[in-house]
Amino acid sequence: MGDAHGDRTEADEARPPIAWGPEYTDVLEMMGTPLERPGVDPVLARMVGEWDVDGRWQVRTDRPALSMGGRMVNRWILDGRFLESDTFPTATASEPSSKVIYGADRRSEDYFAFAVNALHQQYDIEHGPHDPAADSLLLRGVEIVLPSRREIRFLRTIRFVGPDELQLSITYPEESDEDRLGGLTMSLRRRSEGSSDG
Repeated sequence: MGDAHGDRTEADEARPPIAWGPEYTDVLEMMGTPLERPGVDPVLARMVGEWDVDGRWQVRTDRPALSMGGRMVNRWILDGRFLESDTFPTATASEPSSKVIYGADRRSEDYFAFAVNALHQQYDIEHGPHDPAADSLLLRGVEIVLPSRREIRFLRTIRFVGPDELQLSITYPEESDEDRLGGLTMSLRRRSEGSSDG
């Protein structure tokens, strides 16, 4: 999964890199894909680990907010090129209720995310920069609301409060107050090695 600093663990390093067959040689050279493991992205590395979740979700401002608990597990996948983030609805749940794949786009020097959850069969694609002044990832996306297929723009903000604390929010800064859109706020604290699931 990675240590508290987001580096690969001994188990990660012991796992052999992706074994591309010789038939892929020309394609890999053409795409500039390194055969050795790439270095991990230093911003995403700070998210690696297991986190306790304390959150609040308000679908609409004229409806009561829901309290959220559970945990989030973030780990490197595909030789450390991407970060997989699973959110579990309770501390003991074995199946995640949502999944996000994060990556760093070397071409545009910003970040992206592919997000899905168990509430519906839609997906969100987000992208945006890391703001060093706020020490935050700012990822913008568009939700498609069915059945009208209206587009609603949102912002996912991940703020690095410290090595053991993150704040994640989803807001709708470009939408009208008349829409009464709520949002999501989550405080995440890194789980200690001895923390219990119960």
